[in-house]
Amino acid sequence: MMRNQLVVSLIAFSMMTLASVAHAGPFACNSEQTYCDVRDKGVAVGDAIGFFNKDDELVAVGTVTKIDGIERRVEFSKKYGGIRKNHTYKILDNADEAELTKKYRVYREDSKISVGGGLGLASIGVGDGAAGLLVEGFGGYSLGRGLKVIGRGMFTSVSTTANGDIDAPTKNANYSLTGFGIMPAIAYHHNAAKQFSVMGEFGLGFMYASATVDGSADGLENYVTEIENGFGMLMRGSGTAFFRFDQLIAGVGASYYRIQAAQGYSINLAVGYDLD
Repeated sequence: MMRNQLVVSLIAFSMMTLASVAHAGPFACNSEQTYCDVRDKGVAVGDAIGFFNKDDELVAVGTVTKIDGIERRVEFSKKYGGIRKNHTYKILDNADEAELTKKYRVYREDSKISVGGGLGLASIGVGDGAAGLLVEGFGGYSLGRGLKVIGRGMFTSVSTTANGDIDAPTKNANYSLTGFGIMPAIAYHHNAAKQFSVMGEFGLGFMYASATVDGSADGLENYVTEIENGFGMLMRGSGTAFFRFDQLIAGVGASYYRIQAAQGYSINLAVGYDLD
């Protein structure tokens, strides 16, 4: 008797488990993805259906509205992203968005437009090694699949001691550099919409440099600085790790710079905000 009760309990538990297991079974969606037809005899009219990606994130929610032979029409009430062939679906307890977002992780697509800025400590290879402040601002546009085009502006102010040549009035002088740069860049943002993500970026542009020795630009050519006043090449490569707070992301990263003939490095704190 106890054995029969155990068998019945196991069968009931298995049926309950199977009801919530995601199905990879065949489905087809219309081009606008407003509905999908699934081939599943276990689905009835009125059932709430959820579609999930390979990370088990909820991508879309719909309700079965009609049955045509072996096909069940699922019309969507909420979509968080596009449905792919490798996605799965399963029957949900209900289609209430508030309840579903508590129970499941919801898929989020990368924002098309984002803006942000950063603050860092920079070290540039001029004189005995110039150190100082770096401030950046950017705007980005997503091309999809993690690729982004970025417009970036930057301001830096560093100082050091520069060594003079034989014609310099002093052997060593206080050297200060202020630079304003702008550049277009291309970036790859891996897992951009996830809680944790990383981004690599490379840009090439120009910087306007203004430097002085002992408070004056006169005699600058007599000191070894590798950067001339005026416009010159600016190159930047960086890697940044981000943590997401809904539409806001914050991160820390490191950058490599080349300003004219001088190389530089920085450690940065960055923030970004999704506009669209």
